[in-house]
Amino acid sequence: MNSSQAITLACLVAELTAGGIAAAFTLAPGLKHVRVFGLFALVASTYTVCDLIYPWPEASDALVLWAARCSTIFGAATGAAWLSYTRVRRGLPALAGFDQALVIATGAVAALCLVPQAPFFGPTVTVDPGLGVIYRNPEAGPLAVLSFVLLVGNIFASCRHVLRASRRSFAHVLAVVLLVCLGVNDALVAAGVLASFFLVSVSFVAMVAAMAVDAVSDISARTRALSEMKDSLAAEVVRRSHALVEAQRELDHAHRLASLGRIAASVGHEINNPLTYVIGNLEVVREQLGAAGSGVLEPLADALAGADRIARIVKDLRVLVQKEHSDQVEAEVDAAVTEALRAVPPQLLAGVEISRDVEPGLRVAMTGLQLGQVLTNLVINAVQAMAGQTGPKKLTVVGRRLGERAHLMVSDTGPGIPEEQRALVFEPFYSTKGVSGTGLGLALCDSMVRSAGGALTLTSAPGQGTTFTAELATVVGPNAPVVAAPSPVPEVGPSARVLVVDDDEAVGRSIVRLLRGHQVELIADPRVALERLREAGCHYDLIVCDVTMTPIDGLQLRAAVAITQPAVANRFVFITGGAVSADARSQLASSAVKWLEKPIDSAALRKLAAESAGPRAPSSSPEKTPPR
Repeated sequence: MNSSQAITLACLVAELTAGGIAAAFTLAPGLKHVRVFGLFALVASTYTVCDLIYPWPEASDALVLWAARCSTIFGAATGAAWLSYTRVRRGLPALAGFDQALVIATGAVAALCLVPQAPFFGPTVTVDPGLGVIYRNPEAGPLAVLSFVLLVGNIFASCRHVLRASRRSFAHVLAVVLLVCLGVNDALVAAGVLASFFLVSVSFVAMVAAMAVDAVSDISARTRALSEMKDSLAAEVVRRSHALVEAQRELDHAHRLASLGRIAASVGHEINNPLTYVIGNLEVVREQLGAAGSGVLEPLADALAGADRIARIVKDLRVLVQKEHSDQVEAEVDAAVTEALRAVPPQLLAGVEISRDVEPGLRVAMTGLQLGQVLTNLVINAVQAMAGQTGPKKLTVVGRRLGERAHLMVSDTGPGIPEEQRALVFEPFYSTKGVSGTGLGLALCDSMVRSAGGALTLTSAPGQGTTFTAELATVVGPNAPVVAAPSPVPEVGPSARVLVVDDDEAVGRSIVRLLRGHQVELIADPRVALERLREAGCHYDLIVCDVTMTPIDGLQLRAAVAITQPAVANRFVFITGGAVSADARSQLASSAVKWLEKPIDSAALRKLAAESAGPRAPSSSPEKTPPR
């Protein structure tokens, strides 16, 4: 084996190795250019095999001619593969347009070398470059020159795509330049002008190396991307796992709230029944005492206010644990401010000047329980901030309506909050009170305000006090009744005939007392009431009936009466403590049914009795929503 054959054989091994490695990625998605690279390497290796014939001393003229013909055809195929590769690297189809026409023309001309009569090759000549190697190759005819020109055209078309791709173009350009230089080297050697080896196979190895740089870079990039994706997926799995744990906690919390809701409804019903006769009897006592009992009127008023507060707490508790009805929640700001100020321990208020300026009738879309908790927390925080202060201590509570929003402001003249702490005061477990604070008060206030669709903000400066502002949606509605001086004994007009049906006789007796001046009959057993209504139902102007009774409830009683006396069924007014079924709520929502919620609004009940004694009006439901 001579030196030229050794160089050519080394190039052949390199090309076959590169082609084999590229073939391993044949099925890999997104690596089409690597598959084209493998094709190029294999085609180039066939051209290199032909180069082994020219320096072989024992080769016949016929074998040399066939080697030249195969080199021409494989050279054209190599040029086509190179052009196809560079187009794929640009993201273009493998061959199209001018490039496709150029490849077809090159292949067609190269195929003419197989035609014996074609002016492609001349006689075989011997070239001795003087390096111990003798080459034998046929002379190039006109078609061989044309084939070479077209092949060069393929190469420069490839360069155009490489430069436009602008990705690792240096290695490709260098390979093309080397191909041209070594092609010129081979031409000069064949002409006997230059003493050198045929080295065009080396340029093909350089082109394979340029493609290998592309392939390795792309595979490395994909490996990094897959590694990053793996890390991202691992992080996502951890995040989703935490989210699943949190979701499970939320679900458990929801189940507990649902249980609490059922308990609250049941307990609320049990509380509302005694509250009904407590409040009703207190009102009767207050009315009967009149001016003669002025000494006990104030305690009675306080007792009524306390009972009314219990009733509102029970109602708010039901709303709090049944979020789907939170859009029906509303609270009066002035009453909540009063309760908040009452909740402050007297020793904390010592020396504090209190200023309150709340717009009359201001109501917000928030439960009374939540609004009271928010204001109580803000007021206590403000008073505690001024504790131990030697200067003036002033607590200011302001409630104003601005458009459709209410702004409730609680201000103090304390030392203020440093700037670095202002962003943290709403964080859970962060407290400015040291070990004496839990760090939950403001966080809960902020959560409750946001859950009501509002926002809680603060403004503060060292030495200039602090102001917390709760912005909430307003609700248009009447002012809440305020228990103050005793109301006069109601003037009763025409006497109405009223039947009260309630299995809790204490509730029934309180209703009888509230409706004094009317002809009232009380029946505790709904079965007895049904018989009574069937006998003399048409004689009653109004039937006040509890919803929850045994063995038949109020709605079943009304339905049974409606079968024989539909007109009597329209005279029912139901009273309920709230613990009713979904079907009962649906029936109470009907416009044909009137109802009152326990504890009973005595004024509303008396109004219904008075209206029933006069001319009959079309049945309509009070402007309330069904009990929850």
